[in-house]
Amino acid sequence: MKFSKTLVFGFIGGVLITLSLSVLAQVSKKGFSGEETVAEMGGEKLTKADLRKTVSNELIPIENDEYLVLSRGVEEWLNTRLLQQEAKAQGLTSEELYKKEIWSKVQVSYSDLQEYYNKTKELYNEPFEKVSPLIMQELRRSEYARVKKEYLDGLKKKYSAKIHLQKPKTFVEGLALPSPLPSSPSAGVAAAVQGIVPQGAGGPVNPKSEIGKFPSKGPENAPITIAEFSDFHCPFCKKVEPTIDQLMKNYPDKVRVVWRHYPLPFHTGADRTHEASM
Repeated sequence: MKFSKTLVFGFIGGVLITLSLSVLAQVSKKGFSGEETVAEMGGEKLTKADLRKTVSNELIPIENDEYLVLSRGVEEWLNTRLLQQEAKAQGLTSEELYKKEIWSKVQVSYSDLQEYYNKTKELYNEPFEKVSPLIMQELRRSEYARVKKEYLDGLKKKYSAKIHLQKPKTFVEGLALPSPLPSSPSAGVAAAVQGIVPQGAGGPVNPKSEIGKFPSKGPENAPITIAEFSDFHCPFCKKVEPTIDQLMKNYPDKVRVVWRHYPLPFHTGADRTHEASM
């Protein structure tokens, strides 16, 4: 039953990626040239290129998301064809090959389970018998991701497969930006008064004003603000929570904690957990 659910979610994810790629392809076909005029007044024209410069900060999360969608689509497309090619070479179906070369090699022993628990038991603060199913699930998930990547990387070398998709220069590795970074109003006003079109994003971001956008606890005027970048799947993040709680309890009027999502890329499924929490 678990395997069937995985297939269903995989199918849905594939459909979403396909639809996203289709939409992006349709947008690309319209050909938004940098010289395209998007507004004009009194003989003065605003081109697409000039407009992108003025809102460049707001475009960062959009470009990041676009790259992530495209990269997942590319990987899905390439991996499917690699498995089909290798399955044909071995006289198997893609499903049979997947089971033979990936699923069957995802092995986590009882000794692996105990070793991991002994190294991290202070993080769980629970007896082995109670947390072992959770640890086993995490270890199997991690091992599956490792085996799959290792096997597909081997197929990429075997069949000389290459991915040419480039990351945008503004891409933020491993960090999801929940909202656009606003430009500075004062810079925009100054530029308008002087009759100058802003060339950047409108000036540097003010960290103090930006912090107010995110979930927090504690008074806004607290002299100390802790920005907590955390991962729901990280046992070390869990370990620091009692300390944060104690600080809030000891200094209720002096400390404010601001929560920032930071799902680590090697924690499989962490990004989806954070999305669900939002």
